[in-house]
Amino acid sequence: MSNDLETLRARATSLGLKFSGNTGANTLQKKIEDAAVEDSKLEAVLGDAEPLPEIIKQPQPKGPASLAELQLMDPAKIDPKNQILIRQVVRAKALILRRVTIVNLDPADAELSGAVITVMNKYTGKVSKFIPFGEGTENGYHIPQILLNHLQSQKFVLRKQNKGAQFGVKTYKTTMVPKFAVTILPDLTADELKSLADRQAASGLIGGGE
Repeated sequence: MSNDLETLRARATSLGLKFSGNTGANTLQKKIEDAAVEDSKLEAVLGDAEPLPEIIKQPQPKGPASLAELQLMDPAKIDPKNQILIRQVVRAKALILRRVTIVNLDPADAELSGAVITVMNKYTGKVSKFIPFGEGTENGYHIPQILLNHLQSQKFVLRKQNKGAQFGVKTYKTTMVPKFAVTILPDLTADELKSLADRQAASGLIGGGE
């Protein structure tokens, strides 16, 4: 009887069942049987369901990661305990420069040649840049990804006249439409980047407006 009780205790422990030191053999046997019934019910429910995808953690760099390495990382695959690296990756991706052309579609701002766009969050801090519109970006203008996202999210209220006015009475409707038409251009080649740097140096530009 003692050996049977020890066997039942070992079995219950392997199944993760909780029991006290004075739990009898009959009680342990009942717990084990109940657990087997629950397992069979679960298998019946799952059937041939697809296995859950394995969460693969991204390898952590052995030393300080370069900006290029950070920009290639996926923050969702980094160990959640490494919050410092996650913040670095999110910031690096937010500051990736994108070459774009930008047209302001809002009639209320038609006379503006550009504007200072500012975005701030806990990962990047304050990111601010003067961004030209229209002709100022016709050859492409580099802006951080975070500012590009902001521009693409902006809308303005457009008021349109309804068709088929009755009795000569005009009616109108309003709708929200994108404020900016943004076209993402291909990145500059190495030769194009050198040519740009040479032009900036010749014109005395510092920091690169393009």
